[in-house]
Amino acid sequence: FAPALVAMNRTVYDSLSPAARVAVDSLSGEPLVRRLVIAMNGAAEAATAEALQDPNRKFIASDPDDSAVWRTRFEAAAENWRGAHADRDILIAKFNEVLKEVRAELNAQNNAHHE
Repeated sequence: FAPALVAMNRTVYDSLSPAARVAVDSLSGEPLVRRLVIAMNGAAEAATAEALQDPNRKFIASDPDDSAVWRTRFEAAAENWRGAHADRDILIAKFNEVLKEVRAELNAQNNAHHE
């Protein structure tokens, strides 16, 4: 997936009624991201299911050696990004916390679906 952004000009936001600002605020941030992820995952699952039915397509799983190469490359890119600014260590730590929470949620959901 690619990062997504929904932006609103500050002047436009400030011109909204208080009720409209509350609505925007309550549906922004994590609630919006969760809805986007659910929609994107559903679309990805549907597209994958459709593609698997197409005899003209072939799916190849990467072997562990290939996966290790890409993981190393992404880790190097992350280290380059991290080293650019001192405060990025804080962002990485927070990201890893959130990622751990999300993975735990997904594991719980997957376990619930398989029971």
